[in-house]
Amino acid sequence: MKNHKTCSKMLLIFLICIIAFHKLAYSDSNFTGDSLSNEANQLLNKGLNALPVNTSMSKFYISQAIDKAEKNNNIKIARDAYLAMSKCYSSEEKYDSALFYRKLFLEFHDSLYQISRNKYIDYYTKLYSDSVDYYKKEVLKTEKEINKTREQQLRATFTGIISGILLIIILISYLFFRKFEKKRINDKLKQKNKVISKQREEILLQYEDLNTLSKEIGSQNEILLSQKKSIADNSKMLSGIHEKSEKQNETMRQNLIFAKQIQKSLMPPKEFLSSIFDESFILYKPIELIGGDFYWFYKTKDYFYIILSDCKGHDIPGTYTSIFTKTLLDKIIIDAGYLNPSDILSNLHIETINIFGNNDHDNSFDETSHNGMDIAICRFTKKFDQLVFAGTGSPLYVFSNNKLTDIKGDKFSIGSYLLTNKNNENFEFTNNYVELNHSFVCYLFSDGYYNQMNPNKQKLGLNTFRELLFEINSKPLAEQKDILKNYLLKYKSDQDQTDDISVIGLKTESPGI
Repeated sequence: MKNHKTCSKMLLIFLICIIAFHKLAYSDSNFTGDSLSNEANQLLNKGLNALPVNTSMSKFYISQAIDKAEKNNNIKIARDAYLAMSKCYSSEEKYDSALFYRKLFLEFHDSLYQISRNKYIDYYTKLYSDSVDYYKKEVLKTEKEINKTREQQLRATFTGIISGILLIIILISYLFFRKFEKKRINDKLKQKNKVISKQREEILLQYEDLNTLSKEIGSQNEILLSQKKSIADNSKMLSGIHEKSEKQNETMRQNLIFAKQIQKSLMPPKEFLSSIFDESFILYKPIELIGGDFYWFYKTKDYFYIILSDCKGHDIPGTYTSIFTKTLLDKIIIDAGYLNPSDILSNLHIETINIFGNNDHDNSFDETSHNGMDIAICRFTKKFDQLVFAGTGSPLYVFSNNKLTDIKGDKFSIGSYLLTNKNNENFEFTNNYVELNHSFVCYLFSDGYYNQMNPNKQKLGLNTFRELLFEINSKPLAEQKDILKNYLLKYKSDQDQTDDISVIGLKTESPGI
């Protein structure tokens, strides 16, 4: 009974708190609504202040207040504004309009009253329902607690009885087995004394053996100390060798970086192509910091020259060969004035044989030698109406209207003795002429791109490379460069690069103009 009274008091306090909180919340909500409709309220006050002196100004402000109140769905301000507007028309003796706004006022007043009444009815109905539910829950909770307390008391009483019985049984068992355990321990001690005596005799024998073993270990320690000193000396010597090797590697790396800077300075800037062609790209990736591939551009009064060379070898040898070839091109084209691509190749071959061949060959027809370089020379007219190509190694691809013109160069490499027959007569290179009457895209490339291997040790191949260019030749050249890079990365996977990679793409929209 006492618990029921306590619950009733708690319920009453709970209801008082809820009602107070509701009034505070309602007051806050009215304040929030007033703040949201503050502008409409100010306009209404301006209209009321203008009465009855200036009814036109009053109606102007009140009509704006009505618009704001309706937009904010504020029925109270709208109601007051309708009443004010009715007063304006009454002061002007326009009673029909005044009656119209008076009706709107009454409708909004009734609506506001009905909304407020329904809101309070709903709120207090819900409050009563929640209070009844809360009271029922508290009663059930109190009954459960009483039942739980009774069960705990019964359980504690039963546990005490059982514990007492168990304690008595344990005590009797302890006294019974104590005597038996004492006898068992005495028998075990006698047996252990016998074992200890026997072990003592064995320990004395082992002690003598340990003395002998200790002497042997001492002699072995002296041998180990000698070996340790020898190992320390060897470790110090290896450390010196490693340090020297690290210094040599660093020196080599600095030399490679310097060689890369030299090679880069000899190559023309990529802006040369963008100043001549509508679009262009250069995909250049040596196998090391430096490589044997290089490109060279030159412009005369009538022609543009685009040259790509693949010198045999990589790293430093390939770099030296590329620098040497660039020097020879300057000498042949700029100094000597050879402008015909086949003549340029012939002079380049002769100069290469004269410099590299005299000490190692007798200028005989050597069927096994294939040293030197592969090179492609493209000469464009200023109007881009004709292309002359001469080269060795990889072909030149020209796409026009999505049709491919595959121009193959001569068979042998520059500097190879296979280009010189038994009568010491030099091979004549071929000029290939291409008429450019439409927009075109052309590609110069070394064999490095299509010679890359996948994880199954299969080369990508020239046919696959040509099919890839077929697919992408109509795309912007900057996008083509990204496609070529990503395709090769996916094909190679985790395999190392096997050769220097060079691909040059050139595009002109309207040659021959």
